[in-house]
Amino acid sequence: MKLKQSELGKFWRLFGEAARENLPVGCDKATKDAFRRKLIKDSTGKESLTQVNRGLEYEKLMEATADMTENWEAKLYWGTAQERKFLHLIGVCVVQIGQLAKEPHAWHYVKGTLHQAHWPEDWQDISHDMLHTVFKMLDTHRRRLLHRAGWQGSKWDQPFGFHPNRTYFYNHQDRLLYRDDIPVKPAKPDHISCSLLGDMK
Repeated sequence: MKLKQSELGKFWRLFGEAARENLPVGCDKATKDAFRRKLIKDSTGKESLTQVNRGLEYEKLMEATADMTENWEAKLYWGTAQERKFLHLIGVCVVQIGQLAKEPHAWHYVKGTLHQAHWPEDWQDISHDMLHTVFKMLDTHRRRLLHRAGWQGSKWDQPFGFHPNRTYFYNHQDRLLYRDDIPVKPAKPDHISCSLLGDMK
């Protein structure tokens, strides 16, 4: 998916800093173009900015660009982009597991699952590079709970797939139902990260 104008604007501003800090003063356009193409190729494998997709490719490009500057705020932000994303998804999955298991204190319930899988129960002891693995494990547990509730799949309007805006609930006959809420504008990533870490301790 092509980059939005806002994403392009962020890249060009950050690239301007990288060029000023790494290229000779007064260098010509060809030198800047070569510098940009190498940066894009090394970080994403793509030949030009028009080929870079939104999501992971863009985040890798921005992280690599930030690393070539002295902009520590940008380095911190783009260097933790994937971490924030998985923290958010893990937080959503934990809430959904609590809904399925009828556990109001979802994180305390999930800690037991982590313990059974020989993962640290203290959230801060899980390394950042393992967050994706933790999410997959929790999502597997979520699917297992759906099976236990008699879920049969999308053909019966009982999808197993993960949806970040999905809410599960039981009706008065104790039948499991769901709704997909209309997404709202998310909180800033750094706010999401801090709030989730606070909730998960």
